[in-house]
Amino acid sequence: MTLDPVFLPRVVLTAAILGSIIGGSIIATFFLYPNFQLPIYFIAIPWFHLAEFLSTANYQPQRIDINSFILDNYAYFGAHLFSLLEYYLELQFFPNLKNYNIISYIGILLIIISQFLRTLAMRTAGKNFSHHIKSNLEENHKLITNGIYHYLRHPSYTGFYYWAIGTQLLLQNPLSVVLFFYLLADFFKNRIPFEEFHLIRFFGDDYKNYRKNTYILIPFINSPPNA
Repeated sequence: MTLDPVFLPRVVLTAAILGSIIGGSIIATFFLYPNFQLPIYFIAIPWFHLAEFLSTANYQPQRIDINSFILDNYAYFGAHLFSLLEYYLELQFFPNLKNYNIISYIGILLIIISQFLRTLAMRTAGKNFSHHIKSNLEENHKLITNGIYHYLRHPSYTGFYYWAIGTQLLLQNPLSVVLFFYLLADFFKNRIPFEEFHLIRFFGDDYKNYRKNTYILIPFINSPPNA
């Protein structure tokens, strides 16, 4: 792992905080059961960010820094703060909305599957994976079409999309489920075509042919496209 020493104290502190939240939430799950939703939520969130850092460390050590935790997206945290506010207000004023544990179980299952899918996508792409869209073809950058990429385009995006929705099913947040469903789909509807524009620049017909035979399991995105 190649890490600039200047980032080391912040990386250690960030990892320690995330790990402490996970550990504390695991303990809280036993004490608060059957009200398990919030502790599991606070396991899922920091685990996602730890997994992002560890995956980058394993498969892209040349790129690793403090931003590998992807904790610098304020809109993302604003969305989760909104979801926590919704959870609290509904628990206080509409507690019957939180009585459908089967929805929470579905959310947990979706979180686990989606987290696995995203991590698998990062592992399969290896050094070709990046948290940032590349506008220039780098040396040894290859078009990945094996493994999960044989079936899905942008499986890491699909994983993140359903992971985020799973967190809101876990909390039984009807409003946030709808907002996450549409807002994230709209985000990827803009991001994916921009990224694929550059991939066509890099790989030409190879990417066009690959695109015709793979799918994106995110709503409102034409998959497979007509061209």
